[in-house]
Amino acid sequence: MQTLKQFQSFFEWVSASISTNSQKVENGESEASQLSDLPPPPPEINLVDLTKK
Repeated sequence: MQTLKQFQSFFEWVSASISTNSQKVENGESEASQLSDLPPPPPEINLVDLTKK
């Protein structure tokens, strides 16, 4: 059951991120280029920054 909630949270975040990015483009702004430009991910999601060396 926990896995189902994690998937649901993830896809809600993806949808919110797409919506945020679409609104920025629609308003004439540039697309989100950093994670900080998007809504925060759910706490169940562990993001890995692959840009750091």
